[in-house]
Amino acid sequence: MNLLKTLFSSDLEETDFFETTYPLTNSFSDGDQMDGPTSSDATAVVKTIIQPGQLGRVRFQGVRWRACCDRSLTLIEGMQVKVLGRRANILVVEPVGACVAC
Repeated sequence: MNLLKTLFSSDLEETDFFETTYPLTNSFSDGDQMDGPTSSDATAVVKTIIQPGQLGRVRFQGVRWRACCDRSLTLIEGMQVKVLGRRANILVVEPVGACVAC
């Protein structure tokens, strides 16, 4: 239920979220989630903690995004993460240098 509250919460500072992220979303594939970013600068910084099964926030290319991690890891503020793809307007991230086979 916390995930639904986070998805539908309204923050006043996020009112221009969709307008500022439109150019960025054009660089992703048309599917719901891309396999991997083609850009070499696909790293972001965690701004609010991302716990397993919950959303947090990251700053990616100067824009704040909601983000999640599919692995059972807690990502703390200030940590650099790799952007793996997106689902709608939620980025899927993992720690930089994380082992995919682990």
